[in-house]
Amino acid sequence: MRFLALLLAAAPLLGCINTDAAVFVDPTLSAPAATVTSAALGGGISGSFHLDLHLGPRASGPSTVTLGEFALEDAAQTAPIVASLLVASTTTFPVTVQLDSDVNADFTFGTGTDGPQSVKSTMVPQLCAAAGVVITATLSDSLQEGKSTVAVSPVFHPTCP
Repeated sequence: MRFLALLLAAAPLLGCINTDAAVFVDPTLSAPAATVTSAALGGGISGSFHLDLHLGPRASGPSTVTLGEFALEDAAQTAPIVASLLVASTTTFPVTVQLDSDVNADFTFGTGTDGPQSVKSTMVPQLCAAAGVVITATLSDSLQEGKSTVAVSPVFHPTCP
């Protein structure tokens, strides 16, 4: 009987068990948006998205995250439409994610309507397809030593001409 009373008295001191299992950085891409523009020989695409980097309390330590490649792909992720998407952020990378914390970064991208990053006329129908597109990001997490993580945005539909 005393044991049960002691156990019940100690229960509030135990607190909640943290079930966050993110021992490596868990990246999430959200809020993708883009606008496709037309030009004589092609066009361009510009847009934005949000990146959240989460690391749980059970990780072995903080992690340094380095950006890799970003791409625009068809909704089924069978082929890149813009294989090397140039992105910009006010957050400086590489960035350190501390235990049990998040780092948030907003990104913009744009190809321009002429030059090496412009969208070819054959890409416009792919970008404006009814199925939509996704943004993919390849990131390096120092806790995974040599392995890359790919984050994929939700399917979205760019504003098209």
